[in-house]
Amino acid sequence: MIGYTFSKKNLGNDIPLNSLRVYAQAQNLLTWTSFKGDPEVAVGSGESQLQAGQTYVAGSFAQFGYPAVRQFMFGIQMEF
Repeated sequence: MIGYTFSKKNLGNDIPLNSLRVYAQAQNLLTWTSFKGDPEVAVGSGESQLQAGQTYVAGSFAQFGYPAVRQFMFGIQMEF
């Protein structure tokens, strides 16, 4: 998250605000891994059921799971 707050001194007398905060936040922008698939997909759910005779190796596969989405949020907070 990154943001900046403007005080009454910065805003001047023409604007009827005591303060103004502008901010932005982002999640899941980049992932660095050699794993083939999304490392944030839940392993151990219905997607990772083993057939008879198979051996489970933690983190070895991820099938049919939704990847984590990139999220962006922007906001303005005003104090009168």
